[in-house]
This record gives sequence, C-alpha cells and structure tokens, in this order.
Amino acid sequence: MDEALTRLGMPVPDSALALRARELIADVAAPFLVNHSVRVYAWAVELARHDRLHFDPEILFVSAMLHDIGLVPAYDVGGCYEVDGAIAADGSSARPGDRRRAPERSTTRSRCTMTRPCRLIPRPRSCCSGIRPAPT
Repeated sequence: MDEALTRLGMPVPDSALALRARELIADVAAPFLVNHSVRVYAWAVELARHDRLHFDPEILFVSAMLHDIGLVPAYDVGGCYEVDGAIAADGSSARPGDRRRAPERSTTRSRCTMTRPCRLIPRPRSCCSGIRPAPT
C-alpha cells in the first residue's frame, strides 16, 4: 500500500495514528475494502492538489482508511454503516463489538450530515441516534 502511494508521489503519513489506522483496516477488512480505502486517499490527495487546497495528510489518510469500516461486521453496531464507521473512527468502538455510542462526537456528526439520509438505507433499526443534519 505505501509503496504504491509513494510511487504516485503521494504523502504517506507515518504517525502512530496513521499506522494504527493502516493496521486496523488491513487486519479486519477484506482486501477489496482495503484497496478501496487506499484509492479514496489517492483520489482525495489528487483532487486537493488539483484544486490547490491545503490538507493535513495524516487526517486525510486516517479518514480515508477508516471511512467504510462500518461495513466490517465486527464494527457494525446497528446503525447505518456510515455512522458505525464514524463511531469506530472516533475511538468509541476501539475494539470490535463495542456497543457504546457517542453521537455528539464531531466525526460522527459530520459523517451523518455529509452522507445520504439514513432512512434510504434499509436497516432493521433506525440509525444516526437522533443526529440531524445541520441547518444550511
């Protein structure tokens, strides 16, 4: 993963947080999801460069690596996968199967407001734990 990004001239963060995110997704997700997450990071870097936007490579990398972790059964805590992934990324679900929720956390709130309405995703339970999109 790192070699491919380096060959493309992408910054590859080596912080403890980035390493933990990289190890986590590689340990729990299927290869297709790991590869998808790497492509998300690469596209995000290229789009930011194209638009001449400043970005923090570590935050972007960790976000890209963990953005779909809610699709992994061990991190599915009953909400829509976007919110489950945000909960995991926030550290509320640091371990698989942790059912604690932290709806007020910033990543969870931003993921819920940025994704399609959860009511469009068929799930046995409601999701977003009462989080509503911010007024525009």
